[in-house]
Amino acid sequence: QTGGLSYENEFRSAVKAYTANASSTTISVTDVIAKEYGILAYGNGDALNIRASGDVTSQNNEGIWAAAYGNSLGPLSISVSGDVNAGQAGIYARNDSGVGGANAEDLDGNSLEGVSLAITANNVTGGTDGIYANNKGSGALSITVSGDVTGADEGIDAFTSAQSTSMY
Repeated sequence: QTGGLSYENEFRSAVKAYTANASSTTISVTDVIAKEYGILAYGNGDALNIRASGDVTSQNNEGIWAAAYGNSLGPLSISVSGDVNAGQAGIYARNDSGVGGANAEDLDGNSLEGVSLAITANNVTGGTDGIYANNKGSGALSITVSGDVTGADEGIDAFTSAQSTSMY
């Protein structure tokens, strides 16, 4: 999906993507406004890459909710250059197993080699957590923020598995 989206119909997401055994999934948008999930993306394919070059706003749920389940092979990357504002977590991200190979990159050209979950964001505000990240993959968890992160519970709530190589 590419472009700016505004979907304000009740019980809907502006962008919803599910992949099963796909080589990779790419979502690239500008501004997103939704009553429910701004971007809802999940699956068990190779890499899952999400980029929002503008703001992501969700009134009731997560601004971005992304998960690479089960036997996913590649990394999960989320990059937002605008602001994220959400009723629940600003960004919720989970990778169960994948890790970036030698030439893996996010949509901004940053290396994902050895990385399972990468989040790059500006200002993030959530009604629960600003950023919730759960890395169960064997690669690193990387969270880079250039602005403020706020949440009623936690600003950044991050977990990484015992098999992960690092968290930075």
